[in-house]
Amino acid sequence: DRWAEALNAWRDQHHLRQSWRRLAPLLMGMPDDQFTEILHAVSHWLERVAEARQPADGEFLSMVDRIFHASELVEDEGETEALGADPLLAAINDPIGHTTQALISAWHGEDLKDGQGLRKPIRLRFEQVLNSPEPRYVHGRVVLARHGVMLLHVDAEWTTHNLLPWFDWQTRPDAAAAAVWQGFLSAGRLHPPMLVAMKA
Repeated sequence: DRWAEALNAWRDQHHLRQSWRRLAPLLMGMPDDQFTEILHAVSHWLERVAEARQPADGEFLSMVDRIFHASELVEDEGETEALGADPLLAAINDPIGHTTQALISAWHGEDLKDGQGLRKPIRLRFEQVLNSPEPRYVHGRVVLARHGVMLLHVDAEWTTHNLLPWFDWQTRPDAAAAAVWQGFLSAGRLHPPMLVAMKA
């Protein structure tokens, strides 16, 4: 309880850089059972850290991996139950949703250019979110879909082959496709090249 309360307090923008520098090594060394208990607080804190221009480098990516791994240790219901009545709300309140958004925010802090492609460390973690059979990763897919236009700008080929198939009602479970669509439409960006790519 003290850790969760402290992490909530240290999400304040004035403490983020210092809290990251001092707490990341401690959290990485925390036993799995205790880390899992504060998973929501850690992932929400990481999301705020990423917004403070924390680079998507080694230690940050290690924390992303730790949260993903810990999320898999938590007993979860099926994908449909995980989504609930509002997939977007569920995604932004779930550790994998928080962590996927943190990864996007840290990556977005780089000097991104159209067509430059995804860096391998970022690409591999996005692919983990898209390809994992664990039901909880649906929250990460909703977040990725919300940023689909930016992904298409940076790496059109990767986005077309990895993200866009999740929009297909014929090949994906209804709940999964509906969740991805809701994530995408919530961004409110109708980008013509994205619509052309989706039409196929």
